[in-house]
Amino acid sequence: MCYNTGNRKLDVEINPAPTVNVGNDIGSCGFEAVNLSATVSANAGDLNWTSSSGHNGFTDPGNAITSYTPSNGDVANGSVTLTLTASGAGSCDLFQTT
Repeated sequence: MCYNTGNRKLDVEINPAPTVNVGNDIGSCGFEAVNLSATVSANAGDLNWTSSSGHNGFTDPGNAITSYTPSNGDVANGSVTLTLTASGAGSCDLFQTT
C-alpha cells in the first residue's frame, strides 16, 4: 500500500484594486474646454476617459491629466458626466469613477 505524505505549497499574490479620484464637479462656459486632473494609484493600468454623451472631446483620453471640450449636445443638455476608468494590475477588475 502506498501513502502520499508529501506537502505542496502554493503562494497567492493578492493585488489591490486600483483607485481613482477625479475631484469635485466643475463648471464650464459654453464650448470652453475644462482641464481635468485625476489622481490614480500606482497599481492602475490603462486609463480611459469617456463622456455620458459619447462625445470624444478629450485631448488625451488615456491620460489622468487632460482637457475636455463640450459638444453641441453637451451644451444644449446643460451638463455632461465624465468618467475615468482604470484597469487593474494583473487580473484585478476595472475601477470607474465620475
